Amino acid sequence: MSSQDYQEMIEIPVSSCEMISGQSTRNVKRKRSLFKTGKVLKKSIDDTAKVDLLKTENNFLDSIDNLPDDAENLKEGAFDFDNQKNDKPKSTKFNFVTAQVVTVIVLALGIFLTNVFWKDSGINNLLKSVFSVDTLTTDDRNYDVFTAFAPSKSQITVTDGIMTLAAPCSVYSPSDGKVASVSLSDGKYTLTIAHSDNYKTIITGADYCYYNEGDKVFTSTPVCYSKEGGVTVAMYNSGALITNFQIEDEMVVWQK
Repeated sequence: MSSQDYQEMIEIPVSSCEMISGQSTRNVKRKRSLFKTGKVLKKSIDDTAKVDLLKTENNFLDSIDNLPDDAENLKEGAFDFDNQKNDKPKSTKFNFVTAQVVTVIVLALGIFLTNVFWKDSGINNLLKSVFSVDTLTTDDRNYDVFTAFAPSKSQITVTDGIMTLAAPCSVYSPSDGKVASVSLSDGKYTLTIAHSDNYKTIITGADYCYYNEGDKVFTSTPVCYSKEGGVTVAMYNSGALITNFQIEDEMVVWQK
């Protein structure tokens, strides 16, 4: 037997292993025990909570079952949280619009009835004054109801109802009125002044004119001027020349 074979024969095989002390073993066992205990304790708590929750829900459902008939809607929607969350108050816009429409209809009906049965009512007069357009009114007064003045303070001659102003002077309107027309011919102005629909004055031959068509004129303010004289003033009623008057103290006196 060679020495090599002997060595192989007496060789003792040794396997490596992890040495664990007694204290380490106890710690591992303790941790495993605590882990198992914790799981059991957690499971016990969860089971208890589930039981309590189930009891609470059953009690709540029992209380709903005992409600009167008119509370059935509450029972059916007790756990319908999604529908409750989406509930919104109904809009009142429709109610306001309806009220306005009804008010307008009532007012229109009231106006119509008052126009038919009570034309001179206060509301009709108010609406006419606010909404109606200006209507043409007639003024059919005749000349003899007006107060008239001489058209000038200078010397006036009257021939067949036509007044002639010989000297340069300011020319006045015999009565208050409105300028109906203004025309210019050969450097001379002709003014027509309307005192009413019937009564008018025509001034011819003025060198200067102070007013335009549509302007109001008064007896106290001159309407035109003559720098050479020769202006004529004629008064008409319903298109007819007025001849039955006299000039007295710068006043026009109507003759009956």
